[in-house]
Amino acid sequence: MNGETINSPGSRKRQKFNVNLFNIKHLEDMKRIFFLQLIVCCLFTGCSSTKNFERSKSDVKLFVGSWTGTNRLEYDLTMWVQERFANGTYSIIFFNIDGNEVFQSVETGKWWIKDRHFYELRNGLNEPEIYSYVIVSRDSITFKSTRVEYEFTDQRITENYFDFHEIIEKL
Repeated sequence: MNGETINSPGSRKRQKFNVNLFNIKHLEDMKRIFFLQLIVCCLFTGCSSTKNFERSKSDVKLFVGSWTGTNRLEYDLTMWVQERFANGTYSIIFFNIDGNEVFQSVETGKWWIKDRHFYELRNGLNEPEIYSYVIVSRDSITFKSTRVEYEFTDQRITENYFDFHEIIEKL
């Protein structure tokens, strides 16, 4: 799998991969890279704190943990895995699949809850993304952007369970 780094102003650093999605070897390579990057992200963000941010104790515990989600536009699929830590930091690994091209990016930052809104402040930015949210269940939270027309649902990844092939089947 050959990777080409793409930098665009104001966006995350992305890695572009040309793959044949039906080739199992490439899927296994993607899986290994994905988990390695998730571990590295967790190590880097798990040590910082967010003492300056107000957080509602009632909902915070529900948001902490490992989450996954998908967003499909016409010919474009974005998948992510996010780890939210109790200290208010997070790491996300995104995979964007457009035809036979896969773009991968990593995002880290801080999160908090204030006035029944979820805030995410990506490292390097000054303004947080703000979402209203609905706790569907202990394992499902729906978010809706307060600034743009965008809605998604995060599903909790339960302990000892992450079926990468299930996500690929959604393609």
